[in-house]
Amino acid sequence: MQNTEKNYVVYVTDFGADPTGQTDSAEAVIRAMEQAKKIRREDPEGRITLDFPRGTYQFYPDKAEERELYVSNTVGANQEYKYKKIGILVEDINHLTVEGNESQFIFHGQMTVFAAIRSEDVEFRNFTEDFQVPTAVDITVESVEENMAVVYIPECYDYAVENGELHWYGERSPYTGEVYWTGINLFKYNYSQSNNRITKITVRENHLFDDYTGIEDLGNHRVRFSYEKKHESVQPGMCYQMRLTIRDTPGAFFWMSKDIRMINLNLRYLHGFGVLGQTSENITLDHVIFRAPEETGRTTAGYADFIQMSGCKGKIKIENCYFANAHDDPINIHGTFQQVVAISDDRREIRVRYMHKETAGFPSFAPGDEVEFTSRSTMLPVENTIGVVEKIISSPTGDSSEVESLTDTVIRLESPVPEEVKENAYVVENITFTPEVEVRNCEFRELPTRGVLITTRKPVIIENNAFYKLGMAPVYISCDANNWYESGRVEDVVIRNNRFYNCQGDGVIFIEPIITESAEERTVHKNIRIEKNSFYLNQNHAVDASSVDGLQIIDNEIHYSQKDQELYVMRACKNVQIENNREYLEE
Repeated sequence: MQNTEKNYVVYVTDFGADPTGQTDSAEAVIRAMEQAKKIRREDPEGRITLDFPRGTYQFYPDKAEERELYVSNTVGANQEYKYKKIGILVEDINHLTVEGNESQFIFHGQMTVFAAIRSEDVEFRNFTEDFQVPTAVDITVESVEENMAVVYIPECYDYAVENGELHWYGERSPYTGEVYWTGINLFKYNYSQSNNRITKITVRENHLFDDYTGIEDLGNHRVRFSYEKKHESVQPGMCYQMRLTIRDTPGAFFWMSKDIRMINLNLRYLHGFGVLGQTSENITLDHVIFRAPEETGRTTAGYADFIQMSGCKGKIKIENCYFANAHDDPINIHGTFQQVVAISDDRREIRVRYMHKETAGFPSFAPGDEVEFTSRSTMLPVENTIGVVEKIISSPTGDSSEVESLTDTVIRLESPVPEEVKENAYVVENITFTPEVEVRNCEFRELPTRGVLITTRKPVIIENNAFYKLGMAPVYISCDANNWYESGRVEDVVIRNNRFYNCQGDGVIFIEPIITESAEERTVHKNIRIEKNSFYLNQNHAVDASSVDGLQIIDNEIHYSQKDQELYVMRACKNVQIENNREYLEE
């Protein structure tokens, strides 16, 4: 340990961490973190660096920290997956830097890479992360002849051909000898995609196992598929991606924390989910690469979203990042609507409920928080009636199943709920926990989904980014209380100086609140400015917008290919300004 002017350095190697990558470092890192906490108790303010001398460090789940945690957009209240294994856990400690010194951190099994819980001023910096055997399997067609295809399986995967099926095996625990995970063909309860290594386009379909009649192991990590007849969609260069659908743990997790930074990281695979910020404040990602290591033959870097911020506040800042090879949206920033299911006689006490099966178990309200009620059918708020939480009667805790309910919260407000609010017809949003957002200088490639999903009323800037061949709208603004229950409305969005190349979706910029009943005079969203962007369209729209008041589309450059192509589509919008755009027909 080194101490210089109240800057403390704790070297993980002093506690048994192995920089040669030969042995498990999980327990050693726990011991080093305990030393950091001891220092913190003696000096509450000094900066502490948890230092990994440059090398390769292995993290196995068997000896890693374990916590019961409930995480947004994952497995909800499902008790089978309530315990999470965490490689590097920063918990109840402030002013800490996890310094990797360009090391490689290799993870095993199914686990969360790192987490910050109830901590402030924490930085994760300068390391590359990967899994020894990713839980998503990527295999690539090398050659096709008549009705047969030879497929390459990357060396990291263990497999066997048994009874005409491909059996997948995760690695074995060095402690128990048990296999961490298994699967067959596309996996039970599967999710699959395909990535064209030639065009670099990823789509949400996988035809490799369609109508196959046999599989033969050729050795050298090659297998041969036989089909009833020549398979038109199975072609050389197609990489097929397969995994389970269960989001059992987040890839990284920030909860009840503040001022968290990820700097200069290379994240090659995140199991279960992506980087998830929950009920936290001020999160920054700068120079973070989300991408599978191409030299391995793998093409999946994330089980689902790369970055999801749920119910955060302060500022979410994402700069100079690279996103490729996800299985869902690279960036999704939202709150959570909870449905009003009961109102007391004095209308000051309400029971609200998490409605989507993937979200439950963590608290969303605290005394003093402001809340707003919204109609599920129109997605419009009850005007001029923002309430304040006076008391929490009962609530999930986020880290225990020993509560009255994992889905319901009972809160008491300082003033009565408006008469307009009816049980099950309205939802409530915590508007104290809504963040400002900046997404700048990022690149998005090889993604089958949207690029940036934003639903927050605070100022948003999406600027100087490049989106290449995304499978859906690069920018999506919704607001929904009927499916995902991801809140809320936007009031100040600037989309400026971005480049959109041949992306799919109804609109490259797609604004679509999920409503079942329109209101003639009011809109869900307002004040969206789209300026100085370059659009290179397929046969879709540059902007497809619904229910916006104050939409400006100014000084953009739009390249399109169809004479009758509709560049702008507006539904139930008002105060729309479209001017000084340069439109080029390129047949």
